[in-house]
Amino acid sequence: MPEGKRENLPNTPTGAAIRVRGRGCPGPPFAVRAPGTGTLEVSNVLQTIRSRFEFAAAEAIALAAVVLLSQFLLHSTVAAGTISGASGLIEVPSADVLADGAFEATVRFAGDKVGLSATYGAFDSMEVAVNTLRTGKDEAIGIVLKGVVYEETGPRPAVAIGLETGQSYAVLSKRIAPGVRLHAGYGIGRMQGLFAGFTYSLSTVSARGAAAPVTTLLGELTPNGVNVGARMVFSPVFAADIGLLDLREATAGLSVRLMF
Repeated sequence: MPEGKRENLPNTPTGAAIRVRGRGCPGPPFAVRAPGTGTLEVSNVLQTIRSRFEFAAAEAIALAAVVLLSQFLLHSTVAAGTISGASGLIEVPSADVLADGAFEATVRFAGDKVGLSATYGAFDSMEVAVNTLRTGKDEAIGIVLKGVVYEETGPRPAVAIGLETGQSYAVLSKRIAPGVRLHAGYGIGRMQGLFAGFTYSLSTVSARGAAAPVTTLLGELTPNGVNVGARMVFSPVFAADIGLLDLREATAGLSVRLMF
Protein backbone atom coordinates (compact mmCIF):
# COMPACT_ATOMS: atom_id res chain seq x y z
CA MET A 1 0.00 0.00 0.00
CA PRO A 2 1.46 3.46 -0.87
CA GLU A 3 2.36 5.64 2.07
CA GLY A 4 -0.29 8.18 3.12
CA LYS A 5 -3.12 5.94 1.78
CA ARG A 6 -5.76 4.05 3.64
CA GLU A 7 -7.20 0.62 3.09
CA ASN A 8 -10.01 -1.45 4.52
CA LEU A 9 -8.97 -3.98 7.13
CA PRO A 10 -9.43 -7.56 6.02
CA ASN A 11 -12.35 -9.59 7.24
CA THR A 12 -14.36 -6.45 8.10
CA PRO A 13 -17.26 -4.85 6.30
CA THR A 14 -16.24 -2.22 3.82
CA GLY A 15 -15.95 1.12 5.63
CA ALA A 16 -16.08 -0.42 9.12
CA ALA A 17 -12.42 0.37 9.80
CA ILE A 18 -9.43 1.95 8.12
CA ARG A 19 -5.71 1.35 8.12
CA VAL A 20 -3.36 4.32 7.89
CA ARG A 21 0.35 4.55 7.22
CA GLY A 22 1.79 8.07 7.58
CA ARG A 23 4.31 9.34 5.09
CA GLY A 24 7.83 8.89 6.39
CA CYS A 25 6.57 6.89 9.39
CA PRO A 26 7.91 3.32 9.23
CA GLY A 27 6.28 0.47 11.02
CA PRO A 28 2.91 -1.23 10.88
CA PRO A 29 -0.15 0.85 10.13
CA PHE A 30 -2.68 1.62 12.85
CA ALA A 31 -6.42 1.34 12.60
CA VAL A 32 -9.30 3.39 13.94
CA ARG A 33 -12.53 1.47 14.20
CA ALA A 34 -16.04 2.84 14.74
CA PRO A 35 -18.18 -0.27 15.30
CA GLY A 36 -21.55 0.00 13.64
CA THR A 37 -21.02 3.56 12.49
CA GLY A 38 -18.72 3.26 9.52
CA THR A 39 -15.32 4.87 9.12
CA LEU A 40 -13.88 7.46 11.44
CA GLU A 41 -11.27 9.61 9.71
CA VAL A 42 -8.09 10.06 11.78
CA SER A 43 -7.83 13.63 10.53
CA ASN A 44 -11.28 14.38 11.96
CA VAL A 45 -10.25 12.96 15.33
CA LEU A 46 -7.10 15.08 15.39
CA GLN A 47 -9.03 18.17 14.28
CA THR A 48 -11.57 17.69 17.07
CA ILE A 49 -8.84 17.31 19.69
CA ARG A 50 -7.03 20.40 18.40
CA SER A 51 -10.25 22.48 18.34
CA ARG A 52 -11.10 21.54 21.91
CA PHE A 53 -7.57 22.33 23.06
CA GLU A 54 -7.61 25.73 21.35
CA PHE A 55 -11.01 26.55 22.87
CA ALA A 56 -9.83 25.59 26.37
CA ALA A 57 -6.65 27.65 25.96
CA ALA A 58 -8.60 30.70 24.76
CA GLU A 59 -11.01 30.37 27.68
CA ALA A 60 -8.11 30.16 30.17
CA ILE A 61 -6.43 33.24 28.65
CA ALA A 62 -9.70 35.22 28.79
CA LEU A 63 -10.27 34.26 32.42
CA ALA A 64 -6.71 35.25 33.36
CA ALA A 65 -7.14 38.61 31.62
CA VAL A 66 -10.40 39.28 33.47
CA VAL A 67 -8.85 38.41 36.83
CA LEU A 68 -5.75 40.55 36.24
CA LEU A 69 -7.79 43.55 35.06
CA SER A 70 -10.19 43.25 37.98
CA GLN A 71 -7.36 43.00 40.50
CA PHE A 72 -5.67 46.04 38.93
CA LEU A 73 -8.86 48.06 39.19
CA LEU A 74 -9.70 46.72 42.64
CA HIS A 75 -6.38 47.77 44.15
CA SER A 76 -6.12 51.10 42.36
CA THR A 77 -7.11 54.26 44.19
CA VAL A 78 -10.59 55.68 43.82
CA ALA A 79 -10.97 57.55 40.54
CA ALA A 80 -11.42 61.31 40.61
CA GLY A 81 -15.09 61.80 41.17
CA THR A 82 -16.17 64.55 43.54
CA ILE A 83 -18.63 67.03 42.16
CA SER A 84 -15.87 69.64 41.92
CA GLY A 85 -13.60 67.25 39.99
CA ALA A 86 -11.09 66.64 42.80
CA SER A 87 -10.09 63.05 43.53
CA GLY A 88 -12.34 61.69 46.22
CA LEU A 89 -15.82 60.39 46.96
CA ILE A 90 -18.98 62.43 46.29
CA GLU A 91 -18.27 65.73 48.02
CA VAL A 92 -15.56 64.59 50.42
CA PRO A 93 -12.07 64.79 48.86
CA SER A 94 -9.46 62.12 49.47
CA ALA A 95 -5.71 62.50 49.95
CA ASP A 96 -5.16 61.14 46.43
CA VAL A 97 -4.38 62.87 43.15
CA LEU A 98 -4.36 61.70 39.56
CA ALA A 99 -1.12 60.19 38.28
CA ASP A 100 1.26 62.43 36.40
CA GLY A 101 -0.09 62.96 32.88
CA ALA A 102 -3.56 61.55 33.62
CA PHE A 103 -6.55 63.54 32.41
CA GLU A 104 -10.15 62.90 33.42
CA ALA A 105 -13.27 64.53 32.03
CA THR A 106 -16.67 64.06 33.69
CA VAL A 107 -20.20 65.02 32.78
CA ARG A 108 -22.41 65.13 35.86
CA PHE A 109 -25.82 66.12 37.06
CA ALA A 110 -26.57 67.07 40.66
CA GLY A 111 -30.11 67.92 41.61
CA ASP A 112 -31.49 70.01 38.78
CA LYS A 113 -28.09 71.04 37.37
CA VAL A 114 -25.86 69.52 34.73
CA GLY A 115 -22.19 70.38 34.57
CA LEU A 116 -18.71 69.38 33.49
CA SER A 117 -15.38 68.93 35.21
CA ALA A 118 -11.87 68.33 33.89
CA THR A 119 -8.95 67.19 36.05
CA TYR A 120 -5.25 66.84 35.24
CA GLY A 121 -2.52 65.18 37.31
CA ALA A 122 0.98 66.67 37.47
CA PHE A 123 4.26 65.65 39.14
CA ASP A 124 2.59 62.58 40.78
CA SER A 125 1.69 64.77 43.76
CA MET A 126 -0.60 67.49 42.42
CA GLU A 127 -3.79 67.87 40.42
CA VAL A 128 -5.66 70.82 38.99
CA ALA A 129 -9.29 70.86 37.93
CA VAL A 130 -12.04 73.11 36.63
CA ASN A 131 -15.77 72.56 36.95
CA THR A 132 -19.09 74.26 36.30
CA LEU A 133 -21.05 72.95 39.31
CA ARG A 134 -19.08 74.14 42.34
CA THR A 135 -18.43 77.77 41.52
CA GLY A 136 -18.45 81.07 43.35
CA LYS A 137 -21.35 83.51 43.37
CA ASP A 138 -20.03 85.52 40.45
CA GLU A 139 -17.83 82.95 38.71
CA ALA A 140 -18.93 80.62 35.93
CA ILE A 141 -16.06 78.19 36.53
CA GLY A 142 -14.74 76.72 39.76
CA ILE A 143 -11.04 75.96 40.14
CA VAL A 144 -9.41 73.15 42.15
CA LEU A 145 -5.78 72.83 43.21
CA LYS A 146 -4.79 69.90 45.45
CA GLY A 147 -1.39 68.60 46.49
CA VAL A 148 -0.24 65.54 48.44
CA VAL A 149 1.93 66.44 51.42
CA TYR A 150 2.62 62.84 52.55
CA GLU A 151 1.97 59.65 50.65
CA GLU A 152 0.34 56.71 52.41
CA THR A 153 2.71 54.17 53.96
CA GLY A 154 2.12 51.20 56.26
CA PRO A 155 1.63 53.09 59.51
CA ARG A 156 1.05 56.60 58.15
CA PRO A 157 -1.99 57.96 56.29
CA ALA A 158 -1.74 60.04 53.16
CA VAL A 159 -2.16 63.78 53.74
CA ALA A 160 -3.28 66.36 51.19
CA ILE A 161 -4.23 70.03 51.15
CA GLY A 162 -6.77 71.42 48.71
CA LEU A 163 -7.79 74.88 47.58
CA GLU A 164 -11.06 75.18 45.67
CA THR A 165 -13.37 77.96 44.67
CA GLY A 166 -15.50 78.46 47.76
CA GLN A 167 -13.60 76.18 50.12
CA SER A 168 -10.24 74.87 51.32
CA TYR A 169 -9.38 71.80 53.37
CA ALA A 170 -6.84 69.36 54.73
CA VAL A 171 -7.62 65.65 54.43
CA LEU A 172 -6.14 62.31 55.52
CA SER A 173 -6.73 58.92 53.83
CA LYS A 174 -5.74 55.48 55.14
CA ARG A 175 -6.36 51.89 54.05
CA ILE A 176 -7.48 49.91 57.11
CA ALA A 177 -8.39 46.58 55.48
CA PRO A 178 -8.30 45.03 52.01
CA GLY A 179 -10.51 47.23 49.84
CA VAL A 180 -11.46 49.57 52.71
CA ARG A 181 -10.16 53.13 53.15
CA LEU A 182 -11.13 55.87 55.57
CA HIS A 183 -10.97 59.60 54.83
CA ALA A 184 -11.24 62.47 57.29
CA GLY A 185 -10.46 66.15 57.28
CA TYR A 186 -11.41 69.70 58.12
CA GLY A 187 -12.76 72.27 55.72
CA ILE A 188 -13.27 76.02 55.60
CA GLY A 189 -15.91 77.66 53.43
CA ARG A 190 -18.64 75.70 51.65
CA MET A 191 -17.82 72.56 53.65
CA GLN A 192 -17.16 74.24 56.99
CA GLY A 193 -15.99 71.92 59.76
CA LEU A 194 -15.11 68.26 60.13
CA PHE A 195 -15.93 65.73 57.42
CA ALA A 196 -15.32 62.00 57.02
CA GLY A 197 -15.99 59.19 54.57
CA PHE A 198 -15.21 55.60 53.66
CA THR A 199 -14.76 53.61 50.45
CA TYR A 200 -15.25 49.86 50.14
CA SER A 201 -14.18 48.15 46.91
CA LEU A 202 -16.05 44.99 45.97
CA SER A 203 -14.54 42.10 44.02
CA THR A 204 -16.83 41.35 41.10
CA VAL A 205 -15.25 38.36 39.32
CA SER A 206 -17.42 35.24 39.51
CA ALA A 207 -16.09 31.70 39.73
CA ARG A 208 -16.83 31.23 36.03
CA GLY A 209 -14.98 34.38 35.07
CA ALA A 210 -18.04 36.47 34.21
CA ALA A 211 -16.85 40.01 34.85
CA ALA A 212 -18.87 42.91 36.19
CA PRO A 213 -17.63 46.45 36.80
CA VAL A 214 -15.38 46.81 39.83
CA THR A 215 -17.69 48.63 42.21
CA THR A 216 -16.74 50.89 45.12
CA LEU A 217 -19.31 51.79 47.75
CA LEU A 218 -19.11 55.37 49.00
CA GLY A 219 -20.33 56.87 52.25
CA GLU A 220 -19.59 60.27 53.77
CA LEU A 221 -20.58 62.61 56.54
CA THR A 222 -20.23 66.33 55.90
CA PRO A 223 -21.42 69.47 57.70
CA ASN A 224 -24.15 69.59 55.03
CA GLY A 225 -25.49 66.06 55.56
CA VAL A 226 -24.95 62.36 54.86
CA ASN A 227 -24.16 61.28 51.30
CA VAL A 228 -24.06 57.74 49.91
CA GLY A 229 -23.26 56.31 46.49
CA ALA A 230 -21.36 53.84 44.36
CA ARG A 231 -18.70 54.10 41.69
CA MET A 232 -18.41 51.52 38.89
CA VAL A 233 -15.08 51.25 37.06
CA PHE A 234 -15.61 49.49 33.74
CA SER A 235 -11.98 49.80 32.60
CA PRO A 236 -8.96 52.04 33.19
CA VAL A 237 -10.71 54.47 30.80
CA PHE A 238 -14.42 54.49 31.68
CA ALA A 239 -16.17 54.91 35.03
CA ALA A 240 -19.58 55.97 36.29
CA ASP A 241 -21.02 56.87 39.67
CA ILE A 242 -24.39 57.44 41.28
CA GLY A 243 -25.28 58.89 44.66
CA LEU A 244 -27.66 60.68 46.96
CA LEU A 245 -26.76 64.05 48.48
CA ASP A 246 -28.16 64.39 51.99
CA LEU A 247 -29.98 61.09 51.22
CA ARG A 248 -32.50 62.84 48.97
CA GLU A 249 -30.89 64.71 46.06
CA ALA A 250 -29.68 62.50 43.22
CA THR A 251 -26.33 62.89 41.53
CA ALA A 252 -24.63 60.86 38.80
CA GLY A 253 -21.56 61.16 36.60
CA LEU A 254 -19.83 59.52 33.66
CA SER A 255 -16.04 59.82 33.43
CA VAL A 256 -13.41 59.22 30.78
CA ARG A 257 -9.73 59.00 31.75
CA LEU A 258 -6.79 59.34 29.35
CA MET A 259 -3.00 59.35 29.75
CA PHE A 260 -0.71 61.91 28.10
